[in-house]
Amino acid sequence: MTKFVTKLHKYLHDRGLKHRYFADLIGISTSSLHHILTGRYLPNIRVAILIEQKTRNSVTVYDWLNENKNVNETKDKDQDCIKDKQADQSELGII
Repeated sequence: MTKFVTKLHKYLHDRGLKHRYFADLIGISTSSLHHILTGRYLPNIRVAILIEQKTRNSVTVYDWLNENKNVNETKDKDQDCIKDKQADQSELGII
């Protein structure tokens, strides 16, 4: 679980906030919040800012930016791997 998600979980738990209430507070569906809390999705910047505001800086955009940076770095590495594999296959006449 990411630092952003862990901090959000802790914030909601420590204050006894229901997911439905918090989702309504930041203007997203309960299902979208669930996907964020399970790590399936990272919120977009607008939602990340609202989370920061509504948690009074307990969960920050900075946390979100670090997670996004890590996700993008992983995607870039994956893309490089795919390109290398395709180049190898091309050289071998596989594709």
